[in-house]
Amino acid sequence: MISAALHIENAFQSKRSPSYVKEEEVEPGTITKKDGPETRIPHHFVDRNELFEMLSGYRILELNHVEREYDELKSKSCHFIAIAL
Repeated sequence: MISAALHIENAFQSKRSPSYVKEEEVEPGTITKKDGPETRIPHHFVDRNELFEMLSGYRILELNHVEREYDELKSKSCHFIAIAL
């Protein structure tokens, strides 16, 4: 008997991200940026509880919250990195 598993390794945008805080929500957890190259593109942000809910059908092997600073430390992004089967 062969069993199949789905390996998910993905980055989910965190609600701790400054991008989420400074923009107005268009629906719960979703913003659209007002300027720049991603103008009007929806971006969904999650917290830890929502991520567990989204992945409830999978076995989470690893979950990391990553804060990345860039642009000479003037900008920051926050993501969850999940590995699940």
